[in-house]
Amino acid sequence: MNYEQYASLVMPETAILELTEYCNCNCVHCYETHQRESLLDIDDYITVLHDLKRLGCFKIILTGGEPFIRKELLFDVAKIAKKENFHLTIITNLSLCDSADVQRIYDIGVDQVCVSLYGFTDETYAAMCQVAVSAELIRERIVHMKRLGLNVKLLCTLTSENICDLSSIEKWCATQDIQVSYNYIIYGRENDTKENLTYALNKNFILQILNLRKNEFIKNYSNKNEKRGMCSAGRKKICIAADGTLFPCATWRIKVGSVFDGIEKSWVTPSRELMWIRQLNYYDFECSSCSNSLYCTFCPGVNYSENTNPFIPAKSLCKSAKILKEFLLER
Repeated sequence: MNYEQYASLVMPETAILELTEYCNCNCVHCYETHQRESLLDIDDYITVLHDLKRLGCFKIILTGGEPFIRKELLFDVAKIAKKENFHLTIITNLSLCDSADVQRIYDIGVDQVCVSLYGFTDETYAAMCQVAVSAELIRERIVHMKRLGLNVKLLCTLTSENICDLSSIEKWCATQDIQVSYNYIIYGRENDTKENLTYALNKNFILQILNLRKNEFIKNYSNKNEKRGMCSAGRKKICIAADGTLFPCATWRIKVGSVFDGIEKSWVTPSRELMWIRQLNYYDFECSSCSNSLYCTFCPGVNYSENTNPFIPAKSLCKSAKILKEFLLER
């Protein structure tokens, strides 16, 4: 098998570029420690995008931390990505983005903007982000993007601090015809304390979310079968941290290479760690034999973030699967 043939088998369809690990918020649930230095400049990202293009990658996600902390770099990388015909997504909390920035996003031709939405009121934002944020201003920016015709999706991680705003968020999104995706799985913080996991929702709150999207869950799980495969981490997906470290995905924070060694070299002649990940099979994991496996969003990255071991099932996933199974079987 020659170089081109091998590269095509492990083509990284999606690359997550963390432009910075720093953030203007200090969210109670966040898995980031905000400690990695931002070592890559625009010349590095030009090389990164060139290498990713050569490997066959066609989706770029620009995120952080909060990417608008490095606003000009964000826009420079975005322009180059679109010039190279990548499908481009920006993930942001929008709190550092003004109306002129929204216009620049539109002018560049960004394909999707995913907004991390943390609540509906200033009080909830303060509880979630531990800084003052105008919830109304965030909504104004979202509406502005929507009116320009940008593809906007809201990402709402629900915790014990913002579940109180669920009804208001749902009603507002329906009124504005804006897609919102809810998540109640918290990834363990990238340190030994994992204190952020204490903000996870209890069973009653999870059932509240399931009832809200009942038809969606019933549809999604009605045709589930026993056959499962591994995720795309390290196979079709790559994450590049702000210091140049390569991870198989954003949550599975095990180093598999470095930008400074060359992405092509790291990807096509993989490290021992990356080769090990690519050889893993779903049935290598204890999760595969669990009676709740059909209802589980199996993720080695979440396992790793919670236990620093991808083979130890994450308690958050186990709890969610059990609740979802009970909820669906009752219907």
